[in-house]
Amino acid sequence: MAKRLTSAALTAFRRPGLVRNRVFGTLNYWPVSRLTNERLRLAPYFCINLTSSTRRRALAQRQASRMGLERFEFHDAIVGRDLNVTDLIKKGLYDDVAAKRYHGRSLSLTEIAISLTHARIYSEIISRDLEEAVILEDDVLFLPRNINALNSSNVPSDFDVFFLHAQLDEEPPRGKIANGVHLSDSYVASSVAYLISRRGAEKLARGSKPVVHASDGLLGRALPWDGDRPHSFRQQGVSIELNAYLMHPPGALNGSTCHFVGSTIPEIFHSK
Repeated sequence: MAKRLTSAALTAFRRPGLVRNRVFGTLNYWPVSRLTNERLRLAPYFCINLTSSTRRRALAQRQASRMGLERFEFHDAIVGRDLNVTDLIKKGLYDDVAAKRYHGRSLSLTEIAISLTHARIYSEIISRDLEEAVILEDDVLFLPRNINALNSSNVPSDFDVFFLHAQLDEEPPRGKIANGVHLSDSYVASSVAYLISRRGAEKLARGSKPVVHASDGLLGRALPWDGDRPHSFRQQGVSIELNAYLMHPPGALNGSTCHFVGSTIPEIFHSK
C-alpha cells in the first residue's frame, strides 16, 4: 500500500495534468468558456457519437452549450458490431485486400465503422452545400482559450483540412505559417477535431470508399509528400491529396489519449 501511495504521489508531482484529467474524467467534467472566435463559434459542428455513449454525449453537449456553438449537432456513429465484412466487400464499401497490403491485417469492424461514419459526414457537408464545417469525435475536449487566440484569417484560403488537434512527431510542429497555424508536416494522427472545407469534403468523399484505412489513417496518408525521400505512410494507398494545416497550440484534446476517458483502441484489435 505504501509503495502504491508513493507511486501515486510521484505521478501527481511529475504529471499533474494526467491526474487532473483522470479526476475530471471520473466527474465527466471539462472546463470551457464561451468562444469569441466567431468563425469557429458559428461554424456547423458534426459530433460523431454512439447513441449508447450517453456520458460522452452529455459532456460534448455541455461543452457546446457553454461555448455558445449555435450549429452543433450529433451524428449517430455506425456501430461496428452491426456490420458484416462480406456484405461490405460486395457493396464496395471495404477493401480487405488493400487493407492487408497497407496494414498487414484486416481492419477491425470498429475501424471500418468509424471510417464510414466520417465518410457519411463528408457527403452530408456536400449535400447541404456547406462552405466549411467542424467534424468531431465525442471524446473531444475543447481548449477555448487557444481557439479564441487564433486569428482565423491566418488559416490559408486553400485549406481542405485544418486540424484543431493532432498528434505530432515534433513539438512545436514544423512549418509555422502564422501564430497558431502550421504546415501539416508534423502530423502523425488524429481525427478527433478538424475544420474541413467543402472542397476537402469532396476530396475525402471520393477517397474514403472503399475503406482501406482508419479515419485518421486516411487523413494522414492523404497529406502531401514531395517524394524525394521515403515516408512511412504519406501518399501511400490513397488517390487524393489534401491541402492541410494544423493548429498549435491545439484547439482541442483527444480525451482517449490524455487519460480522460477510456480509449477504444483495445477494441480495434479485438473486433473481428
